[in-house]
Amino acid sequence: MEGPSLPWRIAACSFDLFDTLLGRTLVRPVDLFLEVERRLRAAALPCRDFAGEREAVEFELRQRGGFQREVSLEQIHDALAGKRGQPESWKRQAMAMELEAERETLFAVPAGLAQLHRARRRGKRILFVSDTYFPKSFLEPILVDLGILTDGDRLHLSVESGRMKSTGELFAHVAHSEHLEPSRIFHIGDNEESDVHQARAAGWKASLFRPTEPVRYEVPGPGIDDPDDRLSLSLLRGTQRRLRLESPAADRRTRIIRETTLGVSGPLAVSYAAWCLREAHRRGINRLYFFSRDGEILVRIARLINDRLKLPVALHYLYVSRQALLLPSLREPLDDELDWIMAPTAILTPRIVLKRVEIRPEELTDLLDAAGFGPTDWDRQLSLERRQEFRSFLLRPEIAKRITEQAQVSRESAVVYLEQSGLLADDPRFAVVDIGWRGTLQWCLSRLLSSTGRKTPLTGFYFGLRGTKKYKPEDILVPCFSDAFDPTVVDALDSIVPLLELFLAATHGGVSGYRLSSKGVEPTFRTEDNERGLEWGVGIQQQAMLDLTRTLCEKTPFSFDPEPLIRDTLLKLELFARCPSLDEARVYGSFLDAEDQNESVFTPLARAYTLRELQRVRTEGFRHHHNEWQHGAIALTPKRHRRRVGIVNSMEEKHPVCGPGVRPLAGFGPVEGPTPQFHLPRFFWAYGPECLLEIETPDHGPHRLTLEIKNYHGNQVLEFLVADRTIDSIEVPQNFGEQPIEPFQAEVSLPFPPGKHRLAIRSRCWATDDRPLAVIFSRIECIPRDPSP
Repeated sequence: MEGPSLPWRIAACSFDLFDTLLGRTLVRPVDLFLEVERRLRAAALPCRDFAGEREAVEFELRQRGGFQREVSLEQIHDALAGKRGQPESWKRQAMAMELEAERETLFAVPAGLAQLHRARRRGKRILFVSDTYFPKSFLEPILVDLGILTDGDRLHLSVESGRMKSTGELFAHVAHSEHLEPSRIFHIGDNEESDVHQARAAGWKASLFRPTEPVRYEVPGPGIDDPDDRLSLSLLRGTQRRLRLESPAADRRTRIIRETTLGVSGPLAVSYAAWCLREAHRRGINRLYFFSRDGEILVRIARLINDRLKLPVALHYLYVSRQALLLPSLREPLDDELDWIMAPTAILTPRIVLKRVEIRPEELTDLLDAAGFGPTDWDRQLSLERRQEFRSFLLRPEIAKRITEQAQVSRESAVVYLEQSGLLADDPRFAVVDIGWRGTLQWCLSRLLSSTGRKTPLTGFYFGLRGTKKYKPEDILVPCFSDAFDPTVVDALDSIVPLLELFLAATHGGVSGYRLSSKGVEPTFRTEDNERGLEWGVGIQQQAMLDLTRTLCEKTPFSFDPEPLIRDTLLKLELFARCPSLDEARVYGSFLDAEDQNESVFTPLARAYTLRELQRVRTEGFRHHHNEWQHGAIALTPKRHRRRVGIVNSMEEKHPVCGPGVRPLAGFGPVEGPTPQFHLPRFFWAYGPECLLEIETPDHGPHRLTLEIKNYHGNQVLEFLVADRTIDSIEVPQNFGEQPIEPFQAEVSLPFPPGKHRLAIRSRCWATDDRPLAVIFSRIECIPRDPSP
């Protein structure tokens, strides 16, 4: 991260500590108290609601001092022990646990260290100035160990003098103590009010520097009540941030892939792998077979997690594909098999159809020509009428015989491969793992296993299911994130299939079948490496997932409990899928997707629409191809086209629903409307779990945020928060329907000084089973409030 330039005439360079030079592996500082509560519980010490009381006691002490004087950690724990009626020994243990937990979560911020080293190279005197209740005896050895504090540096803490940066008094005290003219000190920090405005008011030079500012995927969602779950999610997002900061990308493309992987696809894969392990253990399954290619990274993640969980579940990788299993499992009559042989894809030619049954059209030249399919037709798209003709051609006795013979040859090698992989062993306690969506591969596998005389049912675990295709009625298909009979937010994401296949893309090529070798039967591949995927960045994506998993496995508090992980991760997935940034759309939209099982034709996952195409998107749901990521394509479309048609990507341009100085950051969908049938002007959904607004107030004085809201679901109570502190709450009635209903008018007082600030909007309870927040905003404005007479 590029930092501020240092004026040459300064004598000393001063640095804030926390969130400038020091980061935490917990995404919110107060979440440390959850870890202390966990440690107290493990030590069998009284700990009920420790985290909440610890935070409240500190606030009360600061409030008593008018927020003008620092309080010490000793004072906080004295008051806390007194309030809880605990003895001195409890206080000492709790305070020691807090210090130890704090020490373990701290790390040096690379971008901050770079600024510090630059100042040292220029020969500047180095000062550290921080508002903190931690004593110097605690911080000094940590700063030395992290390479921040060296001989000759001076450490000035608010707890030592009682003076604070937030009041400006600490800056004056430091200048006097160091015998320096204030104008010759340059301060760098992350807090606009304390580190910039107050420093400048004291006569110092100052610059805002926010290396640890979270990206939009690094904020855990609300709605988690259990302290251990909240701690795990904070640790997940904090770890994500640390890995992002400690592995700066050499180029923008790598940065986008790594950040999105750490924030979206990585947690998605971790939570799914953890769920598979726990579900297998719960069901008494002792072997899991992960289907290729989606399972390549999943099985590596699952092995890392199981090294930590130590569940009695063996993990295997099975080289399969639709091509490798559909043909070997084929049975007569051929009429019943034509649905998959002639499966309609965006591009369907005679060559593509024949490739599915491992026949080259050159082998059937005369027969094809006699049926009206000459060489010039082999690579030509089949019309609906021609598809029926080609279907009839495949049912000719000589062609059907050729196909069934080819299936028998494929079946023999496939069964041997399954046997040597352990699927025909006497112990039937195994399950297969795939991403979804109808269980076709499990159906093929069950059919193949049944042909060997195996009668036991086959169990499959899935990311999601949109149908349940069973070969035997007793076969079991278990969905994790999404179920056709119990829809979740995943089912509303029409691009989830290609996006998930991209997130879990493998480094090797697709499996085309099996062959006999000196080692037995081995899989054959269309290409040895997934060259297109590797060129796109699949290797970067997989490495980020493994980095995240390894780091989480080292963290004792992280529980790998799938339920809270899944809920939080799905919300990040929805944010990415529905509202990508322009950079995300460029990078992920450039991935070449193949819909056909033999990867005959590749198309970009998303590309920009022309004006005419965008108009068709609105009127008829136009797509360039079946698997297109439509929200990504909209983000790539020129702004002038989007404005003209009335489709706006709120991530990249001034928001037409928001007034000046208000910018949506996260949790909102694209701008839609106007929609006359529902009496809606231009509007956008607040999906949550936490919606973030950036609000810029240009001057001093009171301001108010005015909102027009339509609520699709039952009554909701919206909370408005600044720095995790509620400043207002408003009950919004249900007021959405086909009959004209005026939008609900709301007003929130904003306690902001001049500058840019973040306001979070949350709901006290989930609006539906799969959404924590679901309201429509048709206007959000920040305006000065007239002073009272």
